[in-house]
Amino acid sequence: MTEQGRQESGKFAAKSEEIRQVRTIRLTDAAWNKLSEWADSQTMSKADFLEDLVKTDILSTKEEIKSLQDKIFQMESANINAICLPTELIEKLDKAALLSRITRIELIERIINSDYFNQILKPLKPSSSIGITELAKRLGVDPKTIRDYRDGKRKTSLIEWSKTKTMDGKGWEYSPETESYFQADA
Repeated sequence: MTEQGRQESGKFAAKSEEIRQVRTIRLTDAAWNKLSEWADSQTMSKADFLEDLVKTDILSTKEEIKSLQDKIFQMESANINAICLPTELIEKLDKAALLSRITRIELIERIINSDYFNQILKPLKPSSSIGITELAKRLGVDPKTIRDYRDGKRKTSLIEWSKTKTMDGKGWEYSPETESYFQADA
């Protein structure tokens, strides 16, 4: 804990000109323990840690987080391995990573793996994906045939070939990320 001076009366001296009020917050045990861990790592009280966290403007709005996540997703979709972000965003990432005692990359990975990020991605993921066995049953073929089309071992693409096998004329595509098949838009 950081040392706090005392007044002549023995009371703690104010840490700033602004008077602090007693506040109550409800936290889960896990959140309280994490707050303790972060504060202890900076040799600060929980109150001082929260005060510094807010004053340094590390906390981003949901819009800023979504913007970062969108940029990361776009780069991943384009198979780009470098991240080009505005300097002020990098500074915020670095401050948040420092407070969490992790690297910038680890922080970005946490953002990508967060429930919030997955909620954003949910509409982008195929909603009715199926495995190769199920698709083979629907199309009335052997799974090896689908694998051959998927892997480019046949003259036409999987989507074009599968259009000829369905009643509605919609083809099927393969998602390497989910290792499943989904019906393509017409």
